[in-house]
Amino acid sequence: MFKATVLLLMSIQLIIGATIWTEDFSAGSKYSVTLGGEGHDGSSDYFIRTDDDTGHNIGPSYTGTAGFFFAGQDIDDGGWTGSANPSQLTWSGINIDGVTSLGFEGKFASIATDKIDNADYLLVEYRIDNGSWVNLIAFENDGTQYNTYFLEDTDFNGDGEGSQLGSAMQNFTKSITSTGSSLDLRFTAAIGSEGEDCAIEDFLITGTDSSLPVELSAWQATSTKGQVVLTWTTESEIENQGFILSRSQNSESGSQELALFSTHDALLGHGSTTARNTYSYTDKDVIVGQTYTYQLSDVDYRGDVTKHSEISVTVRAAEQELKPTELTLHAAYPNPFNPELTVSFTVMGETLHATSLQVFDVNGRFVETLYDGSTDAGMYTVKWNGDKHPSGIYFIRLSSGNDVQIQGVTLLR
Repeated sequence: MFKATVLLLMSIQLIIGATIWTEDFSAGSKYSVTLGGEGHDGSSDYFIRTDDDTGHNIGPSYTGTAGFFFAGQDIDDGGWTGSANPSQLTWSGINIDGVTSLGFEGKFASIATDKIDNADYLLVEYRIDNGSWVNLIAFENDGTQYNTYFLEDTDFNGDGEGSQLGSAMQNFTKSITSTGSSLDLRFTAAIGSEGEDCAIEDFLITGTDSSLPVELSAWQATSTKGQVVLTWTTESEIENQGFILSRSQNSESGSQELALFSTHDALLGHGSTTARNTYSYTDKDVIVGQTYTYQLSDVDYRGDVTKHSEISVTVRAAEQELKPTELTLHAAYPNPFNPELTVSFTVMGETLHATSLQVFDVNGRFVETLYDGSTDAGMYTVKWNGDKHPSGIYFIRLSSGNDVQIQGVTLLR
C-alpha cells in the first residue's frame, strides 16, 4: 500500500482549459518505465502498451478504448525482463510555463471484480519543478484483505470508497492546485497475481494559457435586415495585430476566409492594451433563409493564430424580423466573482421565445444550464453559484431564436 503524501487534493469533477499535454499511448508515447519493466510472459501476465489486437493477447477485454492503451496484469511473476510489483511509468518535463488552472484527465479500467487485495493499488502523482510528489488520483479495494475490486480512494487513506472500476474505461478529472515551469507525472500499479489487472488510456494535462494574446468577453452574430452583423468585445489584448473572420455554410463546404485585418481596417487590433474594445463587421454577402457559421481568430505580432469558438446564425429578411428585435445579455456581475454570479438578459418581441442560458468552459465543454424555457418580452435574472467549480475563465452563452450572445466571466478563488 502506498504512503500518502501530506499535501492532498480535493476531488473536483470539472477541469477547465485547453489541452496542454496528452498521452494516448500511440507510437509516439512519451513515457519511460521507472519501476519494473515493460513486457509480456507470452501467456496472461504483462505490463505493456497494447491495442488488444496486436498479438499481445492480454486476456481481459476492455470496452470504450480507442486505439492503443496501457494495461497490466499479475506483474510480479518474473515472466519478462524487469518484471516487478509495483511497476511504474513516468512522464518528465511537461511544459506548463505561463499556464494556470492546471488539471489532469485520464481513463481507467479494471475487469477484476473479485481479485483485488488490500495490498493492491493504482496511483497517479505529479510534481512541479522537481518538488515533492503529490497524490493526484488513487484506486484501492474497500479495505477487505482479499478478493474485492478497485474503488477510487478519494481521501488517500488507503481504502477505496468512491467510484468502482469495471471493464469499461471511465474518465476521471482532477484539479492541480499549483503551477510552475515544468511538471512530471507518474503512474504506479501494484497488481501482484491471480488475475489482478488494470488499464489506462488518454492521459491529459489541461490548463489556461495566461499568455494568450486576446481575452475575449463577448462574441455574437445577429441577423439584421437580411445581413449578418458580427460583434465582439475584448477585455485586454497583448501584441494583437488584428482579427480574421472565417465563414462556412455547411459541413461539406468547409470554412473560408471572410475578412482579415490586413485588408479591413475595422479588424485591426489595438496592440497591447488593458482597455475594453468592441469590434464589428457586417457580412452582406448572405442569402435569406441560409444558416452560416462564423469563427473569429486573432493574430499576434509573431504571426501566431488563436482561434475562438464558432457561432451560427440563420439569415432573416427584414419583414421576418421580430418588432422590436433585440436580445441583450447584460454584463454579469461581479466579474471576477467568487462564488456567486448574477446574470441578466432582456428579450424583446411580440411572441414567445425559446431561450437558453448556458455555461461553457474555455475548452468549449458544457458546464451547466442556467435557464431553458419560453420567455416573453421582459428582463430575466438568474444566479450561478460556482462553488463546485475551479478558478478560471467561463463563457455564458445566451440563445433565443436565431440570436446568440456570448460573454466571458472569471471565477477567482
